[in-house]
Amino acid sequence: MAEVSKNKDKTRPGWMRIALFTSLAVNLLIVGLVGGALLRHDRQSLNDAHRAPLRELGYGPYGRALSASDRSEIGKAMIGRSGDLRANRAEFRAQITTLLGALRTQPFEPAVVQNIIVLQQEKLIERQEIGRQLLLDRINAMDDKERAAFANRLERSLRRGQAAGRP
Repeated sequence: MAEVSKNKDKTRPGWMRIALFTSLAVNLLIVGLVGGALLRHDRQSLNDAHRAPLRELGYGPYGRALSASDRSEIGKAMIGRSGDLRANRAEFRAQITTLLGALRTQPFEPAVVQNIIVLQQEKLIERQEIGRQLLLDRINAMDDKERAAFANRLERSLRRGQAAGRP
């Protein structure tokens, strides 16, 4: 029986093994970047947590262009719709702990690692969709003067970002 298992491993093309490990490495890089961003904000005050959601979700220039009260309102709404950021981070840490165990388990079970990464990606996409809708709702609620001021701040924010080398 052991010989049959060894023969199956030998018949698997080498490129499949390389593709699997490359895919795993890319996925872990993404999880590490997202995890680092989430864990970094753990040290911020609650007030900062109300400003951070749009920045964390890739809407940085828009978040910087919003007024402080708009950022705060979006942050509160984000917590209301997607749960407390600290609870989300605790869940993420627990998933990372499980992932680390799965990476060290022998024999390695790629499906366990894949399931954790997919679950984390789905949670991030859900949060991005909530953030996008909250941003659009806030912009739609602005009057003409507020929207023009927002546009001016956004333009300045983008110029500063370009000067600092940000996209």
